[in-house]
This record gives sequence, C-alpha cells and structure tokens, in this order.
Amino acid sequence: MRAAVIALACVLGCHRETPLDAGAPVDAAAPDDLAQPPPCDEPNPCGDCEPGCKVFGLGPARGKPFPLEADQGPRAYNEGAVRNLAGDLQIPPNACYSYEIAFIANADDWGRGTVSKFNYRSQRELARYFTVTCGSLPSGSTQPCDGQSGCCAIDDQPRFLARGLKQPEPPRQPVQLAGTSPSRTSIDFNGMAWVANRAPGSQASVTKFASHPFACVDRNADKKLDTSSDVDGDGLIATDCNGDGQPDDIASVKAKPCKNGKAQEFFGLDDECVILTVNVGDPKGEPRGLALGPGPVDFGPSDPWLAQPGNGKLLRIDGATGRLKSEEKLADGCHPHEVVVDRSDVLWAATDGGGPLCFFDIRKSAGGQARAPKGGSVKPGSIALDRDQNVWIAGMAGIDGPTAWRYTPDRSKGSRSATGGGRRSRRPERTRAQRVPHGASRWIRAAQRPGSPGWSPRMAGSSGSRARISRSR
Repeated sequence: MRAAVIALACVLGCHRETPLDAGAPVDAAAPDDLAQPPPCDEPNPCGDCEPGCKVFGLGPARGKPFPLEADQGPRAYNEGAVRNLAGDLQIPPNACYSYEIAFIANADDWGRGTVSKFNYRSQRELARYFTVTCGSLPSGSTQPCDGQSGCCAIDDQPRFLARGLKQPEPPRQPVQLAGTSPSRTSIDFNGMAWVANRAPGSQASVTKFASHPFACVDRNADKKLDTSSDVDGDGLIATDCNGDGQPDDIASVKAKPCKNGKAQEFFGLDDECVILTVNVGDPKGEPRGLALGPGPVDFGPSDPWLAQPGNGKLLRIDGATGRLKSEEKLADGCHPHEVVVDRSDVLWAATDGGGPLCFFDIRKSAGGQARAPKGGSVKPGSIALDRDQNVWIAGMAGIDGPTAWRYTPDRSKGSRSATGGGRRSRRPERTRAQRVPHGASRWIRAAQRPGSPGWSPRMAGSSGSRARISRSR
C-alpha cells in the first residue's frame, strides 16, 4: 500500500463554505450556476466574484456571544479557543492549537483507492473515504453522468479551456471511479484536505474533503451526517462490516446489516464529508505533485496547485468552488514530480527523473531554475520546506547511498526577491542522513520535536526505514 502524508497546522482562521452561525440560512449559488462568473474588479467577502455571497455577524456587538461547540453542535467548531465573560473568543496565553490530523492515501484499496484520516499522535485511523465523489453537483448521484447530472465532475479541462476562449462549455465529464490510485495529499489551514488521484492511463482528478462535521453536506436531507468514523473506537475503519465482499455504502448495509450488531463505519460514495471532485489535465496525464498556495483573500480557502511532469505545467484550482482557475508553464527542462509552496508564495518543484530545482512565483506568474549543485544534478524523491524556508530534497539512492539536498534562496532584498535565480542564491548543498535508510530514499518532511530550537528533516526509505538529518539552524 503506497502512502503520502502532508501538512500540519498551528493557526486560527475562518472558513468560507459555511457561516459561523450554523442556524442561519445560506444563500449559495449552485455549482451549475457558476459556469459563467460575471467579471468584477475585486473579490467579494467570500473570496470570489460569484453572486449569492452573504456576510453574517456574530458576537457581543451583535447582542449575542460567539457560539461554542457545546452550544450549537459540531458546526460551531472551536477547538483551541475559549469564550471569555464578555462573550468574545480568545486563544489562551501561550496556547497554540496543534492540528494532529494527517490524510494518508491508500493507492490500491478495494481496487479503487481510498484515503485514511489519521491521528498521528494517537496512531489511530479516524475515518476512511473513497477519493472521489458523485455529489459535487446538486444534481449529482451514483447514476452515470449524462453531462449535467449523475456522477459528474464539478469541472474539467475542456470546460476550463472553453471558458478561456469565451465559448460555451461542453457537457461535464464523468468521474472515474475505479483505479484512481490516490497519491499526494495536502491539508489547508481550516482543516479541508485535498487528494490527487493519478489514475494511470486514464482520467486524473483532485478531491476535496471536510475534516470537521460543520463543513460536510447533508445531501439526502435526513438531518444527520452519513460519514465515516471509528464508531467502535478500535483505531481501524471497517470497510465491509456485513461481509458481503464489497465496500459498504448505505444501500448495501440496509440490505444486509453489519455483523454482530456493529455500526457502519464506511459509507463509500454516500459519504457526505467528501465535498467535490474535479477532473484535471488530459486523459493519461498522470499529474504528480500537489501543494496549497494563496487564495484570493487572506484567511480564505487556499488554492491547490497540481504538477504535471509530462508537460511541465501547473494547474491551479479554486479552493472554494473546485473550478480550474489557471494553467501555468514552468521553465524549459522542468518536469515537476513534487511541489511545495513557501510562505512567500513561491512554488518549488523537484524535477522528475533528475534535473533542475525549479520555482514559480505565484504572485508574479514568473519562474525559473535554481543553479545546479556542484557535482551534477539532483535526483529527487520528494521535497519539503523547513521553518526557515530552506528547500529540502530527498535524493534517490545512488552509488554513494541515499542523500538529501538543502537549498537556501537568496532573500537579501526581501522575502520575495531573487527566488532561486539571484546571484547570491546558494547552490543546493548535499548532506548525509545520520542514519542511512535501506533502499532508495522516497520521502522527506521537516519536523520539530517539542522544545527543540530547530527543525530536523526526516527521510523515509522504500523499505520503511527512517533517517534524521541535522537541523538547519
């Protein structure tokens, strides 16, 4: 089982999909109504130019205290914050909310691909989902897609290209259900997760998931959420509770209940916390890297960026609506295998099969290549950033064993200057892992132990072994 894990968070922000007061009405445009957005000079408070955006006010100034989860149920999510006597929300002194959730892609689960929601501290699986949904549209269902209803993607490449040419959009594409082969994952500051489905030899896609119940969608209007959870508390999600040899959904468990009176833990395509699926790229494109960059407004949803190694292109997806937003081309010779976005909104791409470290400034829509390291090119397995915004690359095993490379951009003219191409930018520097893993080095992530003054990148080998690299500061 192949897995990819990305992203922790220690932030407090706001959420676009649902207002803070769970009982208030939401006037949101249906996805079909978003096909031809009107032009505007600047985004509305929801972070886009679509009609139907409303602003809701809460708090003591409006005559009522801010809600807590205990007051209004799971949609008033408040972990990490408290309410003072005046009714305002505040973060306790010296407190930092640690989001201890990872999304782990299971590429071959049920021959379709799933993703596990995992608490990395307790080491328990909290939920499991298929990595696509048929419920992206109000007219969505598990019936075959007819171009407007059924199991259709919320957007796709032909519709994106038609919008760019100001032509009528073609019928919607169907969602590929089998052989999705999920790979890269990323988690936004608000807990929303994104998973990229490679779908080798077929239609790739990206799917958005809600980590918290307040962001899920009661599609069948039964006033409860049909979603995966570890009901029996054993730390593992049962995906075939009735033993019929098929993954559970509502209809199959209704026809044949779970054994021994157990509760259903997996809901298949009926899961209401799988928000939307967007088809990406051309068929057989096999996109790879996935990273989150800035959205249109601060504290709004981040926009996913998807890397396509075959043509060196980057696809940007609107983090709120799921619509394809733009397509960018990296510098010649760049075939992005893995990508990350730093705090200066610069995307860094490790080239597939060995080659240059490439970058793309999201704000300026311009990019280039970092200088080649001394002694040849980097053969990347994965890429990560540390706290100091150094770029780390796990090199594939060579004749001298697995290695890691660190690149320090020149930021002498500000955080956004000379991103990788300036004269004073350092070359990627090779560094040895303190404990060399057996087999090829596959993954690298920057991590910090509690109380530690610096960050130590961790490498993982193809055999499951791990290694630590001395911290960068």
